[in-house]
Amino acid sequence: MPEPQYTIEPLDPKVHDRSSFRNEEKALESYIQTQARKDAKARASICFVLTSKSAPEKILGYYTLSNASIDAASIPEGEQR
Repeated sequence: MPEPQYTIEPLDPKVHDRSSFRNEEKALESYIQTQARKDAKARASICFVLTSKSAPEKILGYYTLSNASIDAASIPEGEQR
């Protein structure tokens, strides 16, 4: 079985270059560059990043997990997915 080319790991500002992350959705760029670390420090969420084995400092993508929730009934019907 071939060695995986990618790694998913918690965001580490000492390793991962948040300033170079680019996305069509500017809010996603802004979040990882300015807010993700603050949210993790406040224990509001944790951010995981996707990097390649060949360039572990470059963030290719990310996702966050939070213990907060939203009641689906409070979302307008046209906005639900």
